Amino acid sequence: MAIEAAPAGLISENALRVLQARYLRRDGEGNLIETPAQLFERVARAIAEAELLYGTAADASRWEERFHRMLAALDFLPNSPTMMNAGTPNGKRQPSGNASRHRLPE
Repeated sequence: MAIEAAPAGLISENALRVLQARYLRRDGEGNLIETPAQLFERVARAIAEAELLYGTAADASRWEERFHRMLAALDFLPNSPTMMNAGTPNGKRQPSGNASRHRLPE
């Protein structure tokens, strides 16, 4: 995906510290192995995977790009468990009755 993580200056130093402390992936030794751009790509891809259940791979790809644009612009940020776990081995799907729901603009 050729979209930048966020326009320069959109993520403050404090926000970057929070991303590093809470959301960016780490290796077994605790070293950061993910950038904010990679975080947004990972989360967008994982959220868009739902389209594979109801649509086509092309639909999933379009939604991945759309979610990524919204994440990178900070227009859409899912809840913390989604940001931390989506697209990771820990990213277990929640039963539909307990899942956080997000309404996106059409």
